[in-house]
Order: sequence, then structure tokens, then C-alpha cells
Amino acid sequence: KRNTVSWFAVADCTGHGVPGAMVSVLCINALVQSLSENPHSNTGELLDKVRDLVVSTLSKEDRSVKDGMDISLARFDHETNLLQWTGANNPLWIFRGEEILVTSPDKQPVGQFEGAKSFTTHEIQLEPNDWVILFSDGYADQFGRPKNKKYKYATFKEFIQAHKNKSGAELKSSLKEEFEAWKGLHEQTDDVCVMGIKLI
Repeated sequence: KRNTVSWFAVADCTGHGVPGAMVSVLCINALVQSLSENPHSNTGELLDKVRDLVVSTLSKEDRSVKDGMDISLARFDHETNLLQWTGANNPLWIFRGEEILVTSPDKQPVGQFEGAKSFTTHEIQLEPNDWVILFSDGYADQFGRPKNKKYKYATFKEFIQAHKNKSGAELKSSLKEEFEAWKGLHEQTDDVCVMGIKLI
């Protein structure tokens, strides 16, 4: 029987320069290892295991245990169209007709966190033409026109809603043009990652 499940994610690690790159490699390796060892886990259980690995490794390396990862992690069953999703600080948006379904994340990173709890697994039954949007905070946090203000999540959401009937390639192009127009001559504030998946 062929594999009918796909995993996908958008993640953003803390830190800058070489230390930030090292944390990124650590988090990616922890995610791959956890998925390999626990292929039938739900998304929340998987992030719990990833967090344990990340915290353990950072502690052994005597690095700041404040380092970690924000992530939007999804598991999609192609036979049932059921989406499992877990978010660490990053939400999930689903654009369905005139509706925008927002699923809030757990307000904690994948890393050391005072009062940390088990991550929550959300299940959403997808429908044809749904747009599933995962993203890091870089797009909404970009400073730009007209008064060097942040773009903000509400504007980001409204823009996608206004362009959701485009093809994937067209939506990508529109998002890029909008971002560049907003940024103008300002420096880019942060890494930007936006993933859009449409159910057909």
C-alpha cells in the first residue's frame, strides 16, 4: 500500500548568524529524527519529542537553552482529506470561500520554556478549493511604507483573501510584489517564509 500521508512545515529558529544557523541545523535534525522514529505520531506528540531532543542537546552543548524554534507543523491524509496541525507560536490560516478559518498555536516555542505544556493537536477536515497557509512571522513584521510601520497580520490576511482565486504561481508572484512594494527602500526585517497548499 502506498504512503497516503504527507508531512509539511514552516519553521523559524531563534538566533542570528552562525549560532542561529547551528540552532536551525539542530532543530531540523531533531524533527527528521523524531519523525523517522515515530512515523505514526500525531503532530502534537511529534513536537513534544522534538522539543525533548532540542532541549537535551542544547543542555549537553552548554548552549543557551533559550534558543529554539517556532513552527507550523501539518500532517495530511490524502485518503480522508484530514489535516492534523500543531503550531508553536505560529497560527494556521485556511481560506474557504468567504471564510477564513484561524487555528491558534500554543504560545510556546519548541525549546526551553517556563510552564511548558504538551503541544495541542488540531484536526481540520479539508474541503475542495481550500487554501492552507503556513507562515513564519517575517512577512507581517516587515517595516515599510508609509511611516516605517509593520505590515501586520490583518493586512497580510486581507491580501491573501483578495488574491485567493489565483493559481499558486500567481499568488506567489502577487505576495512577492506586495512585499517588495511595502518594503520599498527599507532593509528586510527578518527571514520570510510563506507556504500555500490548495486542495483540488
